[in-house]
Amino acid sequence: MAFLLLLLLLCVKVHRAAIIELNPGESISEAIRSSAAGDTLLLNDGVYFESVRVLNHSVVLASRFILDADTSHISGTVIDAHAAVADTQSCVVSSLPTTDSLSLLGLTLRNGHGTIWHTDDVNYIAGGAIHVTQGRISIRNCCIEASGAEWGGGVFCITENQSPDEIQIELRYSRITNCRAEYYGGGAVIRTGAASLEFVTFEACTSNGTGGGLTNLSTSTTLLSCTLRSCAASLAAVEISGVNSIVQGCVFEGNGNHRSSEFFGTCHLISAGAVYVRNNVFRNNTTNDPAIWIHDFRRFGQPFFTGNIIESHTMTDRIGSVYFWNCEGEVCYNIVRDCYGERGAPLFPQGSIRFHHNVFRDNRKETTDPNYASVIDLTNAQGSSVRMDSNLIQGNSSPVIAYDPFVPLPSTVIARHNFWGHETGPYHYNLNPNGQGDTIYINNIEFEPWLTSPPDTAHSNVPDNPGRPSIPATWQILSVYPNPFNSTLRIDLAGFARDDFKIALFDLLGRECAVLHVGSTSGGSLSFPAPATLASGIYFLMTRDAHYSVANKVVFLK
Repeated sequence: MAFLLLLLLLCVKVHRAAIIELNPGESISEAIRSSAAGDTLLLNDGVYFESVRVLNHSVVLASRFILDADTSHISGTVIDAHAAVADTQSCVVSSLPTTDSLSLLGLTLRNGHGTIWHTDDVNYIAGGAIHVTQGRISIRNCCIEASGAEWGGGVFCITENQSPDEIQIELRYSRITNCRAEYYGGGAVIRTGAASLEFVTFEACTSNGTGGGLTNLSTSTTLLSCTLRSCAASLAAVEISGVNSIVQGCVFEGNGNHRSSEFFGTCHLISAGAVYVRNNVFRNNTTNDPAIWIHDFRRFGQPFFTGNIIESHTMTDRIGSVYFWNCEGEVCYNIVRDCYGERGAPLFPQGSIRFHHNVFRDNRKETTDPNYASVIDLTNAQGSSVRMDSNLIQGNSSPVIAYDPFVPLPSTVIARHNFWGHETGPYHYNLNPNGQGDTIYINNIEFEPWLTSPPDTAHSNVPDNPGRPSIPATWQILSVYPNPFNSTLRIDLAGFARDDFKIALFDLLGRECAVLHVGSTSGGSLSFPAPATLASGIYFLMTRDAHYSVANKVVFLK
């Protein structure tokens, strides 16, 4: 019996994952072909001029960043597809069995021009830097730059596995810059398969179609704590759809429609279906187009656009900062401030939407035509149900609510229990001529009773309606910079915080060294000048309320 067991053990082939070290001039593709499943190819610093093909089994492709976390290895270890053959010009091409995966860690990929993607009807050039047509992929701590294609200037991913519960593409702590697409996704296209993107920066990416930064047509996607900056497309820096997809804690700034003179587009975000948009900052559009377009969210009673800040959105002859098309649900705890349009830059709702606990402040329009509004325009409502309550509406150009008189309107607009900027309520020439708050002109509106003081627009842990679930606090630290700092530290904050909110600086012994902020806040940027007594060293920036805390390590250098 013992002899048989020994014989069986001798016959079993055991493979331990190996580390295969490569230097510039050696072929990465050849090394992958001779490797075994699970091996790691360790690339020493330098430039590798080739299009890497991953076709057989799971493999890890990494710089020496994997060993010492030295970020200089990321910029110093480059896969450059400049000299690749005509039909395969991506930096990395991966087509693996559905259960296998490719991991990229600590690399720079540049000068990719895409690989042919064969479809039933026509062939496209897809995935300027990374082209994935099967299997899973994880991209961490990578820089993808100066690449282009027809679909997915930086990354293109399409897989057969369409389960919303199984992540097929993971992209984290990475930057995609100066990439371009002819049709979709200047930075990336995720065609099918669930995706998770976290702490990814898309910057200066362009698309002639949709998604200057990202076009996502997958089953389910989470886009968390990402930055979309200076991206351009006819339709938005991000196009996203799917089932229970989430856009959360992201910053959208300086995006626009570079073909604005030809098309009515969108600057920052367009979403379709069950997409939850929460705790984001949208600001500083660069072209004359709406900031956001949300359509076909159809889950009545659910908050779907929550805790966001929309600010400094400027338009000339076009109208509207946010469009809600064919939506059912709740828009709540948002701030819309300092938006401007010659004919108004309001929210355009269409569908059964409840607006509550929002702040609308200092939004302006140039025209005195009462058919254009500074806050809510009901032109697209067309008989659908729009309700407003518990909002703070103050300092906006008149009127704050309007509609096209030639378009059917709901028989009554319900706008009770709002604060209109003054205890006397809104000014209405007929219904409340003594009101000193913001102005309403339309007659078929019910605004009594109104609130005589501002509502608490921070998220409450107590339901505002017995049948409605409680909503947690929404504040989130988006970025802390510069880090290291030597004079002033800046903190970008999204969402809302209540009176129990505090930001403080602690040393390594846990002693509180300075208090940066105490009390409620509605997001934006906080600046902290370092005290003269603060010594150089490592500190922890502790942000907390009664229920939640976040620690960020910062370095102070005098």
